[in-house]
Amino acid sequence: MSQILYESEWGTKALAPANMTESAIHIFPSNPNSDLLKYSKGSDTLNSEKVTENWNGIQFSFGFWTWGITPADGNVKYLLDNQGTGASQDRVQIYIDGAGLLVFVVHDTDSTQHLVSYDVSAWTADQWHQIFVSLDFNNNAIALYTDGTVRDDTPDNALSSDSIGTVEANSHIGKDTNDVNQLNGYMTFQLSNRVWSAAEIAADYDSGDGTPFVCGSDTLLLGVFE
Repeated sequence: MSQILYESEWGTKALAPANMTESAIHIFPSNPNSDLLKYSKGSDTLNSEKVTENWNGIQFSFGFWTWGITPADGNVKYLLDNQGTGASQDRVQIYIDGAGLLVFVVHDTDSTQHLVSYDVSAWTADQWHQIFVSLDFNNNAIALYTDGTVRDDTPDNALSSDSIGTVEANSHIGKDTNDVNQLNGYMTFQLSNRVWSAAEIAADYDSGDGTPFVCGSDTLLLGVFE
């Protein structure tokens, strides 16, 4: 399963980096046939100036396809943890808690928490599932989707034209920033510097089992984690 098939402006491509260990990241935008193609592999931490140059704190979408995850087993499972200024400021987290609650939480530059969640405790390890999150401070909107359907778009604290002031250079994929809570599963993921529409997310889900992602110049990351 160590590849992603995806459609791009350069045609159909397969991401299958050689010698992949825990993770591999494909950095966009760059032509996959050029020397500008960049990978970060062998570690589940992203550390790329290309990401931090382009990932803004105003709006973005992060999509995942997951497999092999058993929620509600008492263990916290992180998909993403990006800690900027501090533990409760300029931070983005996506995780499943020990009871099976999927959480997307943003701590903005004023240290205000914006959290949406959905119960996924019924998921089993032999199933593929899509997870999508979006953040749009321009329109004071945040949303959490699973399997093509919006599950929560009403955060515990409303957005108020704020932002994330600092995007940390090291964005942790498949674990938290303290190296404590691991994903313990398989996922493909894609980060975009715009907000995906509900129709686009539904279409991605309808494509099935994590492939293909559709990538354009607004795609900043494409990768796999095992």
